[in-house]
Parts: sequence; structure tokens; C-alpha cells
Amino acid sequence: MICQKEAQGSGRPDQDHLLSLAVEAYLFGFASVEMFRTMDDLARAERNGLGLDFNRFTHARRLAASDSKWLAAPNTEMLYSNAWLDLSQGPVLLEIPDMGSRYYVVQLLDFFANSYAHLGSRTLGNRGGRLVIEGPGWSGQVPEGLTVLESPTSFAWILARIHVRDGEALPAVNALQDQLEVAPLRASGQSLAVGERWPRFRNRSAIDFFVNLDQVLRRNPPLPGDAGWIARLRQLGLLGDQSLEADAIDPGLRGILERAVAIGQQRIAERESQFETYCPGWIWEGLSAGSGARDHLSRAASAKAGLGILCAEEAIYPLAYVDAQGHPLDGRCSYRLSFSPQELPQAKYFWWVTVYELPDYRLVANSLSRYVWGSVRGRLDPAADGKLEVLLQPDCPAGSSSNWLPTPAEGKFAVALRVFGPSKAMLTGRHRLPQVVRL
Repeated sequence: MICQKEAQGSGRPDQDHLLSLAVEAYLFGFASVEMFRTMDDLARAERNGLGLDFNRFTHARRLAASDSKWLAAPNTEMLYSNAWLDLSQGPVLLEIPDMGSRYYVVQLLDFFANSYAHLGSRTLGNRGGRLVIEGPGWSGQVPEGLTVLESPTSFAWILARIHVRDGEALPAVNALQDQLEVAPLRASGQSLAVGERWPRFRNRSAIDFFVNLDQVLRRNPPLPGDAGWIARLRQLGLLGDQSLEADAIDPGLRGILERAVAIGQQRIAERESQFETYCPGWIWEGLSAGSGARDHLSRAASAKAGLGILCAEEAIYPLAYVDAQGHPLDGRCSYRLSFSPQELPQAKYFWWVTVYELPDYRLVANSLSRYVWGSVRGRLDPAADGKLEVLLQPDCPAGSSSNWLPTPAEGKFAVALRVFGPSKAMLTGRHRLPQVVRL
């Protein structure tokens, strides 16, 4: 049985100290446990046609809709392809095809949900390329002339997005997905099935969070800046000689860990609505979005809202949770978002607005299967005063529905603005957006 270790110079450790440590461990590990959960979901569910072996691309062949559950706050205008990497046996070769004039981005994330590369239209160009991705500490020869990227963790994720133009048939984009390739640089002879390399994700009780975290860290040690966490986590029974098992935890320590999960969840929920102010009525994660520069709480809150947030130079995601009066957006009410010409998002590529149901950031089911409004939808017709406006409400407005974006019939929701290729003014916060106004 895993017992509470004695504190130096006393009979038992200080309970408050262990609780504080367990809360911080929850925040430290939340994003990596979400990575494990997502990988496990994709590996074992026939969801959106996605199955999973390591070092192999799988593809979502249709755009995200209200029944898409595998990723929070999904992007509805791009097709996803993803590959989970096992770099513990050696590097992989990544091949990206020529995308023509189409926008795309191939995002590389470590197992702590930090982005370490964005390969795409902005950085790599549209002709694609061939690159090698290696794990931490690997030393060996790679074919001459290939760019080498190092993943900070032995297991990692590739999340690719390819833009689907308005009204375009999907087979043309599916063909580009099929040309994305990843494979071991040298065959290891070991099975690449996720189910044979990792245990099942556990989600029976709050205590299973720490069981999952123990499994993650055995395969992906904390990054150099977090190396001190190894000794601290051992105080909680993690990273011992044997894998952590829930039924082997001392009842006293078990109670502390369960309380820590509840407190950690509350802190994450509070942090979600307290990101940096982008402009009045809108918040965002700031210029450190998606990077390893985030503190543990910010990283956890970001993972709760959705894994795979792109770096700010690639795209920004201002969020509105409240109306112009500061009241939470409510499905029982109707709202208007009205852009003057000066307030329109400044984007090199495109922008759009999406509504997400809270707390899980799911798309809103509606009769038109409409989830976005913005420049990706072609021509936008301005009102008589020159403004572009969208009505946010559960029911279709009388007359034209072209400027209607459905909201849930009840409950809270968020309005998300995606801007791909934001201008410098948008990155620095000098650009102002209109607030959501209740009608």
C-alpha cells in the first residue's frame, strides 16, 4: 500500500502541505492527462473514422459538426489529420505534399500540449517538404539535406489542418490528406499499436487522474524546467518502483488527492474566464498561447478549452463570454455582433465567428447545420449603415437567415473569433472588436 511518507523530523507529513502539493500537481499534469485521454479516445473509438497506431496518419474525412466529440472547440472550416508519434525507438520522417494555393498548417505538440513547430503556408510555404522529427536526446545519422526537429517528449502529436473552401467538394481535400505521410526513419520491429504500448485511460473516479498522470510521466519525464516535479510527485505516491494503482493508495492520502482534484477543477474553471483582456468584451490567451512559456494553470485552462491551440502568429482566438453589460451569454436571449469597417478582423488568410456550448465547447446543433459566419463564407452583405452584423439567437430571424448564427436554446455559451494570419495591430491589441450586444 502506498502510504503518506513521514515528514522530516515529525511523525506524519503536514496535511495542508500535501493538499497544496496535490493541487499544484493536478494543474501541472492536467494538459498531459488531456493529451492521454484524447489519444486513448482516438485509438479505441470508431469516431469520425479515426483509428490509431503510432507513427501513422489518420484522417477526419468530413468537417466537424455538432456530433463531433473527439476535440473541444473544433475548427469547422478545415479537415483534420493527426498522427501520434512514438519517438522512443528513433526518429520519424514527415512528408507534406504541395498544397497549391490552399492554406494549411501542420502543428507539432509535445505530450504536455506545448507547440514546438508550425509547418504550413506561413512558415514552410505551400510546396510542402520532408522533415525528420526526433525524440529528446537521440543521436544518430539522418539523410543529408533534411531539416531535423526535436520533440521535447518521447511521445508527441501531429495535428494537421487543411482549409476547405466554401462549397468545395471534400474528395479534393481528402486526396491531399492521403499525401501526408509519417513513418519511422528506421524500422524497429516493435508493435506500433497504441493499445500495446500504453494502458487504457482510467476515468472511473477522481483518483484516476493521478493514476493516468503516473503513466504519462513514466513515458514522458517532465521537461527540464519542471524536473523538480519528480521528487515532489513521489511525495504523492507517483513515479515509484511500480505503477500507481488507485486501490493501493493509503485512505488518508486518497482523501487528499480527491480534494485536490475538486479544487484544481475549480481553479481551472475560474482561470478559463480570466484570460488576458484582448479588448472590452473579449479575452484571449495572449502572445504565449500554445507555447511552453505558459504557467501551469494557464496551460491547464487552455487544454480544458481545447487542445491544439495554434501560436498567436498563426492564429488568434479572442473569446466573448459576456455581453456589453458584463452579463454571461445566455441561450434564452438574443444578441447582435456588429462590425464597422474599422472593426473588421484584419487577417492575411481569413476569419470567422463560431458559437460553442459551455462547459464542453461543443458546436450548436441546428436545422441549417450552420456553425460559422465570416470571411470564409464568401460575400458578406453589409447593412444600410455599412456595418456587417450577425444575429446570435436560438431561432431563425424573420426574413433572411444569411446573417444568423444559431445559439443553444438554453444554458451558457461562448462566441469565438478565429483570425488566421492576424495583422500586427491584432497581435498587439491595438485593433478593437465590437462587443456582443443583447437585444
